[in-house]
Amino acid sequence: LYHNPVLHNVTLQVELFSEFVKIPQIVGMKDSHREPMTLIKLDEICRGKISIMVNQLQIIPYKSLGAAGFWSIDSWMGPWPFFALRDAVAAAEATLQEFLDADVVVACDGIHSELRRLVAPDEGGPLWNGITLWRGVSVADPILDGRRMVMAGRFSRRVVIYPILDLPDGRQLINWVAEDTTGEGKPMPRQDWSVQSDLSEPLSVFGDYVFDWLDVPALLSAGGEVLAYPMCDRNPLTTWRHGNLTLLGDAAHPMYPVGSNGASQAILDARTLAHSLATTSTIGEGLDRYESIRLPATAAVVLANRQVGPERCMDVVADL
Repeated sequence: LYHNPVLHNVTLQVELFSEFVKIPQIVGMKDSHREPMTLIKLDEICRGKISIMVNQLQIIPYKSLGAAGFWSIDSWMGPWPFFALRDAVAAAEATLQEFLDADVVVACDGIHSELRRLVAPDEGGPLWNGITLWRGVSVADPILDGRRMVMAGRFSRRVVIYPILDLPDGRQLINWVAEDTTGEGKPMPRQDWSVQSDLSEPLSVFGDYVFDWLDVPALLSAGGEVLAYPMCDRNPLTTWRHGNLTLLGDAAHPMYPVGSNGASQAILDARTLAHSLATTSTIGEGLDRYESIRLPATAAVVLANRQVGPERCMDVVADL
């Protein structure tokens, strides 16, 4: 088996492997893009029946979680570095420092970035605004002309709905996010994209969101897995650098999901970083230029998103 949901647009849920292990011809798999807790659950089902191979960059942490080995995306270098990595991991002697040799380290490891701690060691955890997001995907008939993004409600309680794939039978795969303020006097829920929730939670909030052109509870009920996540960000930093290490994307500037800025700002980061390194005489100058352009720009977006950004028009109308 080769599981790469980003490349193949197919996700093999952990539960399926209870059936896969019954097929003797399946003895191994290349697996990528799974959260650590999910890999642990997968190993509990597959141990001794299907060997799990992860990407070479995952082997050091994932070996202890059940990975049997790794596959390489850098085979043009020859096999010897990877044999060394394999043997060192097996002997519990591997560290990242021993196997990473680079002029620049770009930390783009998300809101829980381990490398961000080198830049801001006393920062603490992400900041929650009290809003929980429930996410899911449903197969349903197109909404209106099938090319519309729907936002209904106000920022503290709303649904965001849009199509992501046209299906052969005329229906669509529709992504939906239901958001509600749930955190008054409560601790922040676990910040993990794989946290499953019960459909009854968003339905209890949006059960009356029924319009003549859209039945929100019916759309939510037509989906499968429901995931829950707290809406978090972090305060802007004064620098992203630690020597020749810099930050990018959510590792640098996690922000509320307003206007799709999380993804678009990361793309702008990458373009600016590449251009800055290519057009300056030293690495330090390139990293400084990148930071001078992108840090203030993204800090402004983080703070603007806390004020709901361009989506504030929903609150203005709701208050009329």
